[in-house]
Amino acid sequence: MPRISYLYNEGMEAFHYGDMHPMKPRRIVMTHALLYDYDLLRAMDCYTSADASVAQMCSFHSAEYIHFLERTSTWDQNELKKEYQRFNIDGDCPIFDGVFKFCAKYAGASLAAASLLNEDKYDIAINWSGGLHHAKKSMASGFCYVNDIVIATLEMLRRRSRILYIDIDVHHGDGVQEAFYLTDRVMTLSFHMFGDNFFPGTGLPSEKGDGIGLGYALNVPLQSGIDDEMYHSIFKPVVAETVRCYQPECIVLQCGADSLGEDRLGYFNLTIKGHGECVRFVKSLGLPMLVVGGGGYTARNVARCWAYETAVLLERELPDRIPEQNIFFSSYGPSFALCPPLTNVYRNCNSVAYIDCCRRYIFERLRNLPGAPNVGLANQSIMLAPSTFRCFIHAFPLQKFSSIVARVNLMVFLEDEDYFMSLAVLSAKRSKDPVTQVGACIVNEDGQVISVGYNAMPVGCDDNCMPWDKRSQDRLETKYPYVCHAEMNAIVNAGNEQLNGCSIYVTLFPCNICAKVLLKSGIRRVIYIADKPDKMEMKASRRMFKLGHMICEKFIPSRRQVNISFSNCPNALGNSTVIVSNFTLISIAGRLSLVEFTLWSLHATQAAHYGSSPFVCSCGRMPRISYLYNEGMEAFHYGDMHPMKPRRIVMTHALLYDYDLLRAMDCYTSADASVAQMCSFHSAEYIHFLERTSTWDQNELKKEYQRFNIDGDCPIFDGVFKFCAKYAGASLAAASLLNEDKYDIAINWSGGLHHAKKSMASGFCYVNDIVIATLEMLRRRSRILYIDIDVHHGDGVQEAFYLTDRVMTLSFHMFGDNFFPGTGLPSEKGDGIGLGYALNVPLQSGIDDEMYHSIFKPVVAETVRCYQPECIVLQCGADSLGEDRLGYFNLTIKGHGECVRFVKSLGLPMLVVGGGGYTARNVARCWAYETAVLLERELPDRIPEQNIFFSSYGPSFALCPPLTNVYRNCNSVAYIDCCRRYIFERLRNLPGAPNVGLANQSIMLAPSTFRCFIHAFPLQKFSSIVARVNLMVFLEDEDYFMSLAVLSAKRSKDPVTQVGACIVNEDGQVISVGYNAMPVGCDDNCMPWDKRSQDRLETKYPYVCHAEMNAIVNAGNEQLNGCSIYVTLFPCNICAKVLLKSGIRRVIYIADKPDKMEMKASRRMFKLGHMICEKFIPSRRQVNISFSNCPNALVGSLNELKISE
Repeated sequence: MPRISYLYNEGMEAFHYGDMHPMKPRRIVMTHALLYDYDLLRAMDCYTSADASVAQMCSFHSAEYIHFLERTSTWDQNELKKEYQRFNIDGDCPIFDGVFKFCAKYAGASLAAASLLNEDKYDIAINWSGGLHHAKKSMASGFCYVNDIVIATLEMLRRRSRILYIDIDVHHGDGVQEAFYLTDRVMTLSFHMFGDNFFPGTGLPSEKGDGIGLGYALNVPLQSGIDDEMYHSIFKPVVAETVRCYQPECIVLQCGADSLGEDRLGYFNLTIKGHGECVRFVKSLGLPMLVVGGGGYTARNVARCWAYETAVLLERELPDRIPEQNIFFSSYGPSFALCPPLTNVYRNCNSVAYIDCCRRYIFERLRNLPGAPNVGLANQSIMLAPSTFRCFIHAFPLQKFSSIVARVNLMVFLEDEDYFMSLAVLSAKRSKDPVTQVGACIVNEDGQVISVGYNAMPVGCDDNCMPWDKRSQDRLETKYPYVCHAEMNAIVNAGNEQLNGCSIYVTLFPCNICAKVLLKSGIRRVIYIADKPDKMEMKASRRMFKLGHMICEKFIPSRRQVNISFSNCPNALGNSTVIVSNFTLISIAGRLSLVEFTLWSLHATQAAHYGSSPFVCSCGRMPRISYLYNEGMEAFHYGDMHPMKPRRIVMTHALLYDYDLLRAMDCYTSADASVAQMCSFHSAEYIHFLERTSTWDQNELKKEYQRFNIDGDCPIFDGVFKFCAKYAGASLAAASLLNEDKYDIAINWSGGLHHAKKSMASGFCYVNDIVIATLEMLRRRSRILYIDIDVHHGDGVQEAFYLTDRVMTLSFHMFGDNFFPGTGLPSEKGDGIGLGYALNVPLQSGIDDEMYHSIFKPVVAETVRCYQPECIVLQCGADSLGEDRLGYFNLTIKGHGECVRFVKSLGLPMLVVGGGGYTARNVARCWAYETAVLLERELPDRIPEQNIFFSSYGPSFALCPPLTNVYRNCNSVAYIDCCRRYIFERLRNLPGAPNVGLANQSIMLAPSTFRCFIHAFPLQKFSSIVARVNLMVFLEDEDYFMSLAVLSAKRSKDPVTQVGACIVNEDGQVISVGYNAMPVGCDDNCMPWDKRSQDRLETKYPYVCHAEMNAIVNAGNEQLNGCSIYVTLFPCNICAKVLLKSGIRRVIYIADKPDKMEMKASRRMFKLGHMICEKFIPSRRQVNISFSNCPNALVGSLNELKISE
C-alpha cells in the first residue's frame, strides 16, 4: 500500500449554495461517511487543516477580489451590487452565508495536502473538497470562488520543477489553464466535453499556451455520450505520452465526477468503475499525486465515485453493497450498490475516427515539444526558495463519523434516522385521535424532508365535530369511515414533489388502504415503529408490499428519547422543555426551526389551496384585446453568456395564465412569417442568408457574417430563422387583427426587436417585426405613431421611416458615452417628406418614475394632438426598468406600467410589443403587470405559488418589488424642462396632420394582400395552449369527460364492478384518468377479485385501489385545487377523504348506491367539506369511437367501441 494522506475539514455540510442550486457541499460529508463505513480511513493518515489565510489565497487571486469575498455576506447584496457584477457574482456563483469560510476551508485543505507532498512524507495526498477549477484571478466562475488547485500547485512549485495537471471533469478547467498559460513549469491536460452552449466554452485544441508556455496547454475536446472504452482509448495513451515527453515531478489530478453518466449537468456515459480506471492508470505511473475533487451534481453518485477511487488509490477491493449502517443509506436506493449500472445512456456522438484524430493531434503536439522544459526559464529563486507556507495540520482521532461532522453548536448530534422518525412522532402529536395518534414523514433519496402528516379528519370536516369513537352500534358514528390516515395525508401534503424512490417513516405499520397509495406513489421504503401483525389490514399490506417489492424495516433507535428545549432557541420563552417521545434523545436546537418551518409551510399551503378570497379583482369595462403567443420560444438560445433570453416570453405567459388574465383576452397563435413577408422591409439577400445559415456552416459563411453584422451581439444559433419567423409572424397577425377593427388592442410580447436594419442584424435583433407590422397596418391606416420606451434608441425603426410622414417615431431612451446604439439625438429629425417626423428624447442615467412621467406624458399628449395618428405602436422594452442587466434607469414596474396606462387612455387602437429586457424575472413581472393595466385589472402583489417559475422570483416573490439598487439621477429638472420645450417647439412647427397624398396613396388604399393564418386557441393549461386540430364532430365537454371515465373503466379487470374516473381542471384540461385495479406490482391476474369469501383476505376489498385514488396519484405533479372529477360510481368514504384532501371541489357521477354505509359517510364528509356533487345528465345517448375515421387507419377496420349512457 502506498503512503497516503487524507485531508478532511469538519462542517462542509453547513454551507449551502441555495435550494435550487446544483452544487451541494454535503456530497463531501457523504463521501467521508462511505470512507468510514468501508473502513478506509484506517488505511490512511487522516488530517484536518487550518483555513487558508487571505495572504495564501492572494498568492494567485487579486487582493481586491479576496477582500471582497472576505467582507461580503448574504446581508449586504444591495450595498455591493456593482462589485457583484465586477466579480461575476450571479446565479451560478451566489453569495451565501459563510462563503468566505467555505473557500478558506477547501483551499486550506489543498494547501495542507501540497505541503505534505512537499515534505515527501506521502506518495499521494487526497482532498475531495477541493478541485474548484473555474475560479479566475479576479472573479468567480462556474460555482467556483477560490481556485485551490492553482494555489496548491504554486505551493508545490517551491519544491518541484515541473508539474502535470490532469483534469477529467466534464467541464474544461479554464481557470487552471488561464493561470499557467504563460509558463512551462505546469502543463495542463484536460479531457472535457465541448459543444454548443456548453460551459465554459473553452478548451479547444488551438489553445496551446503562450510565451514561454507555448505548447504546454493540451486540450482533448470530446462530444456527448462517450463511454468507458472509448474514453480510455484516448486517455491512457495521451497521458502516458505526455508524462514521457514532459517528465513531470508530480501530478495534480482533478477527479470531477460530473463526467459520470446520469450527472445532472453532464452528458458523458462513464461508469464509476470507468472513471476510477483513469485514477488507477495515473497512479500506475508512480509519480507523487495530489488528488482533488471537482464537479459532480448527483450527490449520491459523487460520493460513490470518490469512495471507489479512494479504494483504488489504496489498492483495496470493496463490496458492491453500500454498508447498511451508513447514515445516508437511503440515498443510495433503490439499488444500494456502490457501482450501479447506468439506466439512462446518451447517444455517443464521438466516432472512432474523431478519437483517432484527437490522439494523433496530441501526439504531434508532444513530438514538437522542446523536451522537458529548462527550469531556468522560470524564476529559479522561487523554485529553490524554502517553503514559506506551513499549513497547520494535525491528525484527528479515528472515531465514528457522526462525531466527525460539524455540530453547528449543538451539544448532541442527531442521526438522520432518529431525526426523520422524530418528525413523524412530533407530527403524530398533532392528531386529535384520543386512542391512536399516528405520524408520517416522507424523505427523498438525498435525505431531504418532503412532507409530514398525521391522522386527521378530511379538509373541511372539523375534528371536534366528527366522531372519534372506535366502537358504536352505528358504524357511521365511529371514526373509521372518515379519518384520513397519516401516510395519505403526507403524500397529499407533498404536493408537486416526485416521490419515486422516497422513504416514509411512520409510527405504525401501514394498513391495506395506505399500502395501495404508497405503492402507487413510487415510495420504495417503509420504516416503522409499532405494528399490528395479526390484523387483517396489516396482513393484506404485507402481501401487497411483497409483490410490489416494497422495503419494510423496523426502526431501531440509537437513543432513548428526544428533548426539544425551547430555551436553547433564539428569543426563547422561558425554560420549557417538551419530551416528544421515549425512544430517542437529542437537544434539537438548530434543527427546531426546520421542524417549525415544515409544519408552518403545510399550514400555509393549505391556506393557499383552500382560501376563499378571489385571486384577481376586475374593475371597469374591459377593452377588446387580442393576445398573440406562439409556443416554443423557450427552445431558442442565444448562448449561455448572452443576456438575451427568449424564455422570458414563456415566463410572461406563465404569469398571465396564473393570474387568470388569458380568460379576459382573445388568445391567438399565428403562422410563421414567410420570406416574402419579411422582405416587405428587409433585403431578399439578407433574409435568404438567415434562412440558409445554421450553427454548422459558420466557416463557410464567415465573409457574409461580417457583411450582415453577425457577431457576439447577434450570434447564429440553432433555429435562428425559425425564431425570427415566429415573433415576426405574431406581430403581423396582431397588425392584421387591428386592421380588421376586431380589437382595440393587440399584444405580442415576443415582438419589439427594434434595432434590426434593412440588410443587417443589430443589437440582438435580426428581423424588425415592428417595421413589418407597421407596413401592414399602413395598408388600412393613414398615420401611425410609434412610441418607444426601451432604454436603447429604436434606431432600426427610425431609419426605416426616416423619409416618410406616414409614421412618426417618438423615442425616450438613454444617451451617453459608448451607450448602444449611439443614435437618438434631437438633431435626428427625419429627411425629405419625413423631415420633422422623427422625435427623440435623450435622457441621462438614473431617471426615476416621477421625472420620466414629467416629460413622457406631456410630450406624448402633445404629439398625439398635433400628429393625429390613427393608431399607436407601443414598444415596451423592459430594459428601462431599474436593475436591468444592460440598463441604467431607475423606473419601477409600476412606473413603467404607468406609461402604458397613459398611452391607453388616449383611446387609440394600439399594437403593443415587447423589446429589450435582460433580467428575465423582471421582464416577466413588467409585461404581466402591463397586460393587467391594458385589461384594467388589479393584481395581487404576491406571485402565484403555482407558477412554474415561482422560485425565480425570490426572495421577495412580489410582482412589483421595490428597487434595491438605485443609480444616481444625472437628469436635472432644468434639463428635462429644456427637452420638453424643444419637443413642443418642434411640434409647433409641424405642418399639421400630414396629407396622406404626400405618401403613395395607392399603397394606403390597397386591400390587405397579407392575411396571416390565425385562429383562437382553447383556453387550457399553459403547457397545452396549442393550435386546435380540426374535428369533424364536436363533443360537448361534459360528455367528453364522462366518456373518458367510462372508457377508463373498461380497463378494469374487476369482473363485477368496473369503475372509471377522469380529473379535469378549471380550464377544461384533462389532468388524469384512473380505474379500479390492484396496486403497482400486484398482478391483477394473481390477486383475488371475489366479493365474498369465508376468508376476507381472499376477497378483493383489502387490496383493490379505487378509480378515484388511482386518478389522483396518476395526476403526479399537477395541482388539483378547484378541479372536477367525473366518476362512473359515486365515491365511497375511503375515496371521499382523499378527494377532499386533494383540493378537488366537484364530483360528477353516473351511478350511486345511496343506501350503503360507505356512500352515506361520503355524503356527510362532502357536506361538511363543501364538495359539490352533481349527477351526470348526458346530452347524447352514446359515443361511437370509430377507428376507420382516423388518419392512416387500417383498411377495412370498422371496429367501434360503443360507450352507452
